[in-house]
Amino acid sequence: MKPGFRFHPKALLLSGPKKAMLTIGSGNLTFGGWRENGEVWVRYDTEGDGRSRIVAFQQYLDDCLDLVALSDSIRVEISEAFDPMSKEWAIGMPEPEGLLGRAGKGESLIAQIRALVDRQPDRLYVCAPYFDPEGEALRTLISELSPKQTTLLVQSSKTNLLASVAAELESDCELRSASFRHSQQLAGESHSREAFLHAKFFGVEVDGMVTVLAGSANCSRAALTIPGAGGNAELVVVHRCSRDEFENAYLSELLLSDDPIEFSPDSEEPTPEPRDAESLRISAARMEGMSISVAFHASSEVEVSHAELDDEAIEIGEQQSGHVCLRTTLRPRTVRLVGRTSSGEIRSNLHWIDNEIELRASARGRSLAESIDQHVRSDAWSIGAWTDVLKELHKHLQYMPKTLAGSRAVVGRSEEERVPVEFQWEDVFSDGYGLRVQPIIAGFRFDASTQRVNSLRSMLLRWFGIGHEDERPELDDSESLAGVPEDDVGGDPDVDKPERLPAARLESQKSPPTDRQRKRALSTVRDIAKQMSNPDFLAERRPEMLAGDLKVASVLLRAGLKDEWLSAEEFFDETMRIWLPLFFSAADDQNAGWLENRYETSADPQQFQTSLRSAELAAALGCWALSTPDEAASSAHAWFDLASALGVARLPWLWQTGGNTAISKEIAAILALTSQGDDREVESTERRWRTLIRRGFALGRLESAAAACEIGPMRDRIAQSDISEGELLWQGRVGFCVAKEDSERDANHNVEVRTLRQQEDVQKISGPFTMPLAGLLEPGVIPEELLGARARTEIQDMIVALKVGWKDRKQWRR
Repeated sequence: MKPGFRFHPKALLLSGPKKAMLTIGSGNLTFGGWRENGEVWVRYDTEGDGRSRIVAFQQYLDDCLDLVALSDSIRVEISEAFDPMSKEWAIGMPEPEGLLGRAGKGESLIAQIRALVDRQPDRLYVCAPYFDPEGEALRTLISELSPKQTTLLVQSSKTNLLASVAAELESDCELRSASFRHSQQLAGESHSREAFLHAKFFGVEVDGMVTVLAGSANCSRAALTIPGAGGNAELVVVHRCSRDEFENAYLSELLLSDDPIEFSPDSEEPTPEPRDAESLRISAARMEGMSISVAFHASSEVEVSHAELDDEAIEIGEQQSGHVCLRTTLRPRTVRLVGRTSSGEIRSNLHWIDNEIELRASARGRSLAESIDQHVRSDAWSIGAWTDVLKELHKHLQYMPKTLAGSRAVVGRSEEERVPVEFQWEDVFSDGYGLRVQPIIAGFRFDASTQRVNSLRSMLLRWFGIGHEDERPELDDSESLAGVPEDDVGGDPDVDKPERLPAARLESQKSPPTDRQRKRALSTVRDIAKQMSNPDFLAERRPEMLAGDLKVASVLLRAGLKDEWLSAEEFFDETMRIWLPLFFSAADDQNAGWLENRYETSADPQQFQTSLRSAELAAALGCWALSTPDEAASSAHAWFDLASALGVARLPWLWQTGGNTAISKEIAAILALTSQGDDREVESTERRWRTLIRRGFALGRLESAAAACEIGPMRDRIAQSDISEGELLWQGRVGFCVAKEDSERDANHNVEVRTLRQQEDVQKISGPFTMPLAGLLEPGVIPEELLGARARTEIQDMIVALKVGWKDRKQWRR
């Protein structure tokens, strides 16, 4: 806002899939505003007559956004709240009406009120705690509307109306004392005390009907009389009702009397701040990942030298006109800019930093975080608590906000540039390549299940990207929040002191799970797998949301496996259902999984990659994949192992991110919290991770090399004459296939194969046109410079390892 004026509206919009509710009133978002004061609130919803008001509120938000720096992410959130694709109430909305407001532009509120009144009012009611010192706004309102009678409702000793001004007004209006009493039950008895009357409303009565304007606006110059860029931002509802309805809804809770009124000399309206010749002021600060974008206004002679994050100095990363970028691995709360001028150092205002990840969380996401916080506790952890968390995860997965390009503005270098990677992708066959989980996991050993479950809760919340209460320092009762202005509660700061409420405790269920509980849990796991493999979900889920989904699902399923609430077979079946469309086959006619498909077709592939990837996700996916059997004893296991290797081959950036040290730390935490703590499992994980990455790298090189060769001549160079049952073939665009039976590779034989991408599809391929994967590894088929010896050996080992599984015909329809 312009210096000296306030952003003053008070409104709350609740936007759900089937219904929306809008509440506009006078109360600030404080203890006084929501619990103690006498306030006015008007509520509308989409099941009643509120649709036109909600459309008008959307337009008002657009005006407000013009006052907000770095507003792209906020515009996305507002667009989502009114998106008819996910909000059925937003389909076919009416024309806007029923609200008056202004935010940095447009006519004054008095001019807007005057346009509503086409006749001389019989009576004007004014109820407000604050006025400008001279009473100019009230005089102007009376002059513009010319009511036959004016009634002014003020609270004795709580109004800032000057006695001298009140004396002058008595000839034009009736002054009445209005008070509000707050009632509550204590120890079975009713108690009442006077509270601050903070409500603001104006009533214009014509022929027994009253047009009420209720909301944020006081009877002051800043609120009512100033047009254009000056003045406060205000918002009021227009409510038309009969005189009886007006008295019942607005006047009945007030105690009106003709008692003498004690007036106050204090003025609510701030005096405009003088503009210094040299100025530096922050208007917005947003944190996204490890970058903080800061928008500011500075006079021409100010040169920004550095910043302070929570009072700690930090260098400026990137700087443009009115914008700087800061980089940090911490999560600071405040920022201040420091500049230089010819007269010395100049410091900006202290500004709060918005954490975009936390602010972006949906209501469903917050419900999931609350469920994790409540149920993943040592005194509550059971199959019932686990199932309740899974149910909230399923609800979160079903919430599909609109996908908008550019919804995440990531400023600065990619993670690979920020974090050194010990091994380049080409180094995976070096003797030193691999994870180092064993030395790290010792620090995660827990003496009791209490520590394990509580640490599991902290990790889930951290991975989900929502702050956890245990991570926030407690404020001592004597501390105050510096820089936060007191609410208008009548000058008594204790009124606005929040109460500490006892935390709810859940009963722990330690008895063995019943068959009914197991069936309920398995049904919920299957619902999750069904949603996560749904084509609409995979095509539309925002990448940052999908990353959180995969991390949380991975750890929750592993936790259920560890605590034996899921059998190994059940765990694998649902894992298989989720993984195949993700990494192997997006649809029957596509030779790629959904992640690869979306990455390749994204308008900004680099943005998609940055939004999805992290060391946390790489570790979660790795532990998830390596939770399955070590050997492919069935076609389903062979299928899964091939899909995992292809996931690495096609999306190397998803796995080689942040460095092996960071991934090792995350894997150590996962194993410590969701495994039996066996050292052999740690060793197996290190070994199998190395194999998975090497096979993925080798397959990626093979596909790249084959694509660089002409298919016909390359196929003709294969000397292999026989194809055996269960043999893996690579057929170019058709993708990977498995031979159903032994066959000759010549013109007299057609080889019956099962195409893995299309799962149930069986084709016959003429023998000479088949390309067994082992045959592609023969000397001279693919040039050595395109496919090295170590890659060939790794693929050969994979072929042998998977062959037993492909022969198991009983498992194909799993």
